[in-house]
Amino acid sequence: MQRWDRMPGWARNILTFTLDESSKDNFLKEIEGPSDWMMPGQFPYLNKLELTNHQKMEYKNFLNKGNQYLKELIYQKERKYTSTPWIPISEEDVHNFIMQELKISCRNPFGHSMHKIIVPFSLPKLLPWIDENEFKTFFPGSENKDGLWEKDPKEIQNYNTKKIGRTALYKSKLNGGDLPPASEVRIKDITTLSGQSTITIVFITSWKPIKDIDLIMQDILKRFKAKIAIRN
Repeated sequence: MQRWDRMPGWARNILTFTLDESSKDNFLKEIEGPSDWMMPGQFPYLNKLELTNHQKMEYKNFLNKGNQYLKELIYQKERKYTSTPWIPISEEDVHNFIMQELKISCRNPFGHSMHKIIVPFSLPKLLPWIDENEFKTFFPGSENKDGLWEKDPKEIQNYNTKKIGRTALYKSKLNGGDLPPASEVRIKDITTLSGQSTITIVFITSWKPIKDIDLIMQDILKRFKAKIAIRN
């Protein structure tokens, strides 16, 4: 069986942190977070499964409550207490929310809900959205007649290229990587000796390792008086 961190087309990142044992738990909390940046879903119904007649009825009952009601529900449950409550809500977000509320398992191959996956080393937490203007730069769009976000029709052909969309966001944030930051992140080892803790974290990224992680983490490393060693 091929090792998960030796897959073709993926690069291994190994980070080793050394810091005081007393700071270890707070440090781990500081670098833990979502595996992707929050963004509106962009592939409506791509992951819709064959539903039973009863599930179809329940699904329809949810839809009949109206988009405004559903948007408010999504905002209260998924947006309000995040650092990006202004992320707009799309048709796919509504669909995924209903499926979730009905406890119907679904999986979108494009990773529509990767921001809900919590990993022990989170690049989106270390490199968060700067503000709503930065978001709009990568995701131009507006509300449609149904009150749901959709892509700017004039820019659809450019989405998920080097110009705008998910791919452009990843290339900008991840120094050239064009796939989401790793959702497969593992703490390989934690050891403590003479009051010093050593934490080794392993994750994989598309094609090449993430550049400048030590610079990305400069403030955190300084705050926790931690040292980092990087290898691939």
